[in-house]
Amino acid sequence: MSKLRSDKIMKGITGAYARAMYRAIGYSEENLKKPKIAIINSFSETNPAHYPLRELAKLVREGVYMAGGMPVEFNTIAPCDAVAQDEGMHYILPSRDIIAASVELMVQAHQFDAMVMLYSCDKIVPGMLMVTARLNLPTIFMTGGAMMPRKIGNKYLVTCDIKEAMGKVKAGFISEKEFYEIESTTCATTGTCSMMGTAFAMSSIVEALGLSFPGSATMLTVDSRRYQVAQKVGERAVQLIKDDLLAPVIITLSIIGSYAINNNMFDVGIMFVFGLLGYLMVKYNFPRAPMVVGLILGPLAETGLQQSLLMSSGNWMIFVSKPLSVGLLLLAAISLSSTIIKDVRRTKRIIKNNQLSGSDSE
Repeated sequence: MSKLRSDKIMKGITGAYARAMYRAIGYSEENLKKPKIAIINSFSETNPAHYPLRELAKLVREGVYMAGGMPVEFNTIAPCDAVAQDEGMHYILPSRDIIAASVELMVQAHQFDAMVMLYSCDKIVPGMLMVTARLNLPTIFMTGGAMMPRKIGNKYLVTCDIKEAMGKVKAGFISEKEFYEIESTTCATTGTCSMMGTAFAMSSIVEALGLSFPGSATMLTVDSRRYQVAQKVGERAVQLIKDDLLAPVIITLSIIGSYAINNNMFDVGIMFVFGLLGYLMVKYNFPRAPMVVGLILGPLAETGLQQSLLMSSGNWMIFVSKPLSVGLLLLAAISLSSTIIKDVRRTKRIIKNNQLSGSDSE
């Protein structure tokens, strides 16, 4: 484990003010020496998906303490797409940026060493993913779980059936009484919408990126295993610091791994090398250097993927060992050379064809 970044504001004479504030809350002298784990809790009473998160946060705290960390919880907003209809929908998409900004401000202001993201609903997950990519810290996610479906008669109903019922009652296909039964009983438990909607899909993406425990994305809110997972999440957050394993490394490895299966190694080499370059630039306080490099080399990229990676800033990065990095640099050089040669040959063909067509017209 490298030096804790929280030491900058917690140690020495200058750290007295911060230590005094934490002591007032109840943190002990021993706690203050431990890694500071930010538990970003999007608990809310505005929707059933985020309602269980307060309980899960307590178990995450236990896990952090058990692993030798100091848990510090704070909240962020969690508006609900289902509730925010009509004019309210104008405020849903911008909430992603507010979530990302609010978390970034808190984590950077207090110089936390790692983050635990507690989430459930649609736009909360993207907002948290955005800030995860920005901050380059050890990070782990956990969802509140999915709602149970409701069986009415011989049919299982999920949340999207409520919208279907709105149309059916207007069209006269069901009675007001049937409509009320669907409205009042379909949401059988707390949890995310019981369908493959945005919340479920985004949770699956988080798990696919390697940022949450396997199987947790599809776990039901009533599943008691969530309590065990919550403790493991807290423990894992501390271990990520000890392993110096940053979230962008996990994300990049996941993306490169899946991309490499169906694509050529030239593109993969480009991804690795400029990821390494970006990491080093960020590490040594040149966060915009990868962007400059990308602006210069971006036009050389043959594919959209190369361009997007080259043009990106230095946050989504990967660090590899020196021998491997040398090999990847050579691979990238071959890739770029290959792209340039192809462009030159293509240009020559175009010029030749233009000359031929010009001579034909004469």
